[in-house]
Amino acid sequence: MVSFSSLVGSPQAFQSDRLLTSREVMRLFLFEKQRLATSSNDAVFSSVADIIVPYLQSRGYTTVQHRNVHRAVDKLFQSVRQACKWKNQQRVTSFELNLLNLFMVNNSNFGTPKPCGASAGGGSVGTTPDASSCSEQDDFDAAEEPPSDPDSEEEYRPEDHPEDTPRRKKCRIRLPETAKMLDRMDVGPECGAKILSSLCKDMDVRDEDGHRVVLTASKLRGETDRQGKECYKQLQNLKIHGLFFDGKKDKTAVRNKEAKRNDIETESHCSLVLHYPDRTMEEKQEGRYIGHINLENGTGVNIACGIMDYVEAAKLDLSPWELLGCDGTVSNTGHLEGVHAHLQRILKKPLFLSVCLLHHVELPLRHLVEEIDGPTSGPEQFSGCIGKLLKTDVWELPVADNFETFTVPDFPDVPQAVKKELSNDALYLLRVCIAIITGIVPADLKHAKIGKLCQSRWLTLASRLCRLHISGTCTDPNLRLLVNYIVQVYYKTYANIKMKCTLVSGPGHLLNEIQMIREHCEARERDIALKTVEYNNYFAHPEAILLAMLGSDDESDRRKAISIISDIRGFSRRTTRVFLKPVLNRTAVTVFQLANIKKFTSGKGRLSGQWVFLTQSKGWQLVTEPPMTLGKPLDEYLTTPLKINYPCHSQSVERAVALTSSSVKRKVGYEKQRNLGLVKYNSRKEYKGKVAVKRFG
Repeated sequence: MVSFSSLVGSPQAFQSDRLLTSREVMRLFLFEKQRLATSSNDAVFSSVADIIVPYLQSRGYTTVQHRNVHRAVDKLFQSVRQACKWKNQQRVTSFELNLLNLFMVNNSNFGTPKPCGASAGGGSVGTTPDASSCSEQDDFDAAEEPPSDPDSEEEYRPEDHPEDTPRRKKCRIRLPETAKMLDRMDVGPECGAKILSSLCKDMDVRDEDGHRVVLTASKLRGETDRQGKECYKQLQNLKIHGLFFDGKKDKTAVRNKEAKRNDIETESHCSLVLHYPDRTMEEKQEGRYIGHINLENGTGVNIACGIMDYVEAAKLDLSPWELLGCDGTVSNTGHLEGVHAHLQRILKKPLFLSVCLLHHVELPLRHLVEEIDGPTSGPEQFSGCIGKLLKTDVWELPVADNFETFTVPDFPDVPQAVKKELSNDALYLLRVCIAIITGIVPADLKHAKIGKLCQSRWLTLASRLCRLHISGTCTDPNLRLLVNYIVQVYYKTYANIKMKCTLVSGPGHLLNEIQMIREHCEARERDIALKTVEYNNYFAHPEAILLAMLGSDDESDRRKAISIISDIRGFSRRTTRVFLKPVLNRTAVTVFQLANIKKFTSGKGRLSGQWVFLTQSKGWQLVTEPPMTLGKPLDEYLTTPLKINYPCHSQSVERAVALTSSSVKRKVGYEKQRNLGLVKYNSRKEYKGKVAVKRFG
């Protein structure tokens, strides 16, 4: 009988201050399997763990270590049972032989007769079975242990058994910044591991034992998951002052369990960004990305409930919440079923509604193109004569020598700091507008490519219209009307919004837009544009007007706003109110005249003595105090204008939407997708600008 010590050393040779390796546990299992096979006809696999664990317990192992041993032995049981399901005995034998080779058992003596085993009564670990109890076994059982001297008492020496030496220490080096940068640059863990391992080899990076450091994909994958969870934990107790959101349908990676692969499906997501009233110019335009939510549909109640579930799960502080920012779609702004209305009912407090002015300024141009040239015929096509020309590569057209120019004395001078923040489409439109005004087209602008034509990117439509105009190939008089509106109204308003993007500047931008439309547009063009502006006049709401007056440099405007708010505070108000659009005064000269606001001084009804304004759907309604000034003293605004650095546009959410789109396509599972977006945002914020390069000699 082959003794246990001749195979792996005596049981007493195992150290009690460390866990057994997986190889040692499996060798111990083979020894016990052989002993049980010699004591009975069939090996009792289920009793092996019950024999090994008490033995290890006698050697001083802890409870946790017992559990680890159970797991290792059970894993081997599953492999053996799976092998026994094969009806081909040759395959079973091959499996067992490969298992023995894995344990480094000498396979030169396979097929030798089976040694005598122990008596039927069994024995304890480490004892030699009696030869009288030897029973005939098949070649499969005989090959489990090679023969050797059963009475060998040779002392076990670790140096004679190098396979039993402890494993190398695992790489415990943390790579948080590396994981962030790989996620930011969309480099997968497999590619990242190969690149970093090659770098470590080139730089001869070694651990404390002198072994060369080799990084694996699982290491980077685990580090990425860890960084994502840490970024999500950083959202706890974060205060919500202003929340901006926007939704989009994205191509999302999902797991196909039946086919056992990842598929791409279209899902709706809503990106969330926080803004604060006391941030700097740069921070107020960027905001803070806090993640995204999955949407079953685009209804207001579904979006509102999804937002509330997310902020409560992330444990954000809702007490200072005072503003909600979005675009002007009905599902967001509806006074009964919109997201804003539902959130007010859930929170039981008023929220200021800030509708993006950059979306607002695009709508008149869109309606002008559809009314003057013709409606759209697809997501990227127009049915009119001018629209069909815009589909072509207009930048390939030659520039005319005598194209018509426009006189625009008040065209804004955009500072260099603002130009750096503009997108390529916005910067191209600025340059081509200046070329139309001056009549000089720079050489690099003649053949500069323009972005894709799309109904969601009206900057590219305006750029193509201007480029078609300076080519002189289109003689349609409607083209001149559209280019005139772009140069005289559209881009001037766009540039002013980018230069003064605070919330208190919103009503002023709306007033300037109305005045420019009245001054520079013809009758038909003027009616179309003003009708669209009136439909989206959210910044003409009395609350926005009062904020603009409190932030005005004119002391008389601030005094008037303080007087109105003081009168409002004299009457009891409900905690929430319905946010209704006012009737726009097209002939307004000042910000206060944008809406029909007045104080009822006659009569004895519920409106008597109160400030009211005329709405588009509900008649006269009460003027309410802006949420930003609730409970705050008003005397300080007599000397110092109100400073609120909330943006009047939602461009930061557009960047967040792009971040969400790239995240949901790379990872599978909502939590991993959300965490990936947070890691990307933190990495971009941390490494914003140029990164110093260290040169290695």
